[in-house]
Amino acid sequence: RAEEFKACTGGTIQFHLTDDQYSGPMEDLGVGTDNPGPNFYDGYMMSYSHFPEASFHNKLERLNTRIEKDLAQLAWNDMFYMVRQLGTYNRNNTNDVEMLLYDADFL
Repeated sequence: RAEEFKACTGGTIQFHLTDDQYSGPMEDLGVGTDNPGPNFYDGYMMSYSHFPEASFHNKLERLNTRIEKDLAQLAWNDMFYMVRQLGTYNRNNTNDVEMLLYDADFL
C-alpha cells in the first residue's frame, strides 16, 4: 500500500520496526524530556492508547488548520463520528485534532 500512497500523494512511507512499540515513537517525539526528540518521522501509526501521553506532553501537531485547508477533499463531516472524536482533545476551550484514528474497529 506504500506504493499506492506514493502514487496518490507523492509522499514516501518509510517503515521502522522497534522492539518496543511504545517506547520507539515516544522517544522519537521526545516524550518525557524537555527537548523535541530527534523527530525522524513525520507521522506515526501506533496504538490509540499511546496518543494521550504524547498529547499531554504537547508532542503532537495540531491538525485543525490542515483539515480546514483541505476540507473539500477530506470531507471531514463524512468521517465516522467516533474517528473524529477520539482524535480530538479539548485544551483551553479549544478542540484540537491531533490524530486521525486508523483502527479496524472503525473501518
